Amino acid sequence: FPSADELVIEDTSRSGDSISVTIRFRPLSEREIQRGDEITWYPDGDRLVRCDYVQPSAYGYDRVFGPSTATEAVYDVAARPVVKGAMEGINGTVFAYGVTSSGKTHTMHGDQNCPGIIPLAIKDVFSLIQETPGREFLLRVSYLEIYNEVINDLLDPTGQNLRVREDAQ
Repeated sequence: FPSADELVIEDTSRSGDSISVTIRFRPLSEREIQRGDEITWYPDGDRLVRCDYVQPSAYGYDRVFGPSTATEAVYDVAARPVVKGAMEGINGTVFAYGVTSSGKTHTMHGDQNCPGIIPLAIKDVFSLIQETPGREFLLRVSYLEIYNEVINDLLDPTGQNLRVREDAQ
């Protein structure tokens, strides 16, 4: 396979109104290290993901972050443009997808030392509101979990096992 430098990847500069696919690798856990687990997929540059194990493969994405990347750097690229667009009236979604234990919750929630995308977005939303005193804002937020094809509203404990509909209900 060619190196990341040899590949021609289309410029995907974002204006806040398109889809961007971003990959974040988490580091191996202490348990995985003790078991002798190995990393099979890894970032190659900031736009390519490779696997040299069994059948070599490579895939390109809008942005790829390695395991040592801080959540704030991921937020700046993957979510801040969505938040900015939403504050300008454009509907936006940040969608975290991955297998169990892939790092979705840590990336979205974070912890005391490293806030996740959600607290960073909330901070930005209210900062943007404070910076625009002459404008009124109406905020509507959804926070859903889809697990084993079951949809739960994480902001409303009564909204469990929801159905997807294509009408007003």
